[in-house]
Amino acid sequence: MLSSRAAAYFGLIFGAAGITGSVLDLDDIVEDRVPWVSPYMEIVEWSFIGILLIFSLSVFWLLWSTISQLSVESRFATEGVLRRRLQHFVCEDMDADDIPDILKIYGATTDGRTSESVTRAIYGKCKKGWKKVIDIRTRKIVGYFVLLPLTRSGEQAIKEREFSFGSTKAVSWIRTSHSKNCALYIGMLAAEPNNRQARAFVIDRTAHFVNSGRYSRLFARPITKEGLRLVKSKKFSPYNEKDRPEMDVVFVKEAR
Repeated sequence: MLSSRAAAYFGLIFGAAGITGSVLDLDDIVEDRVPWVSPYMEIVEWSFIGILLIFSLSVFWLLWSTISQLSVESRFATEGVLRRRLQHFVCEDMDADDIPDILKIYGATTDGRTSESVTRAIYGKCKKGWKKVIDIRTRKIVGYFVLLPLTRSGEQAIKEREFSFGSTKAVSWIRTSHSKNCALYIGMLAAEPNNRQARAFVIDRTAHFVNSGRYSRLFARPITKEGLRLVKSKKFSPYNEKDRPEMDVVFVKEAR
């Protein structure tokens, strides 16, 4: 970086000299005082053009590198502030005893389309991937997210718009474990209403799993603001091209 910047500065100085020479018509002055170089003046003129090009490229590179550096510094500063604000949250595996607490949040942020019995049945089918977010200052659950590996029939149910946690078939659509390259359904993603920091943490932690790259395809049907924000930020697309990117629409993201 330093050597490149030094070269750019040298290009600026070199270019400034070329511009000065062009503006002051130094080629004419040289030709008058040293007649024998007259045959070579065309080369000198082209040299001035080359110097101007070097000058332009040097200015562009310096501006680009400076803006890039400022952008990186700004991003890290923003991430640092965000980490400090979210440092009192932790993400832990969910226990069966936590289900009533997460359903309270679920009911407060959605239309409550699932029941405790169905939720427990799905949890019993595949416990890995159920995550709760805790405020360590109070040890209270303030958010959660659920990542469910899908069977082929589960993928088909999503494609046909049948997939719902309220369905009696929901358990059959879930695999018993997460395996590499299986399809994943991002479900039940929410945080306490009006708790913006918990919401940001839930989205951040869910995005971490989305970016893991271990799944062949990711599905989501957001029914909360947090879910919709996640699929938009991670460039999910509506599964049906005719659908608009809004809540209660099936989204999909293919593995890279």
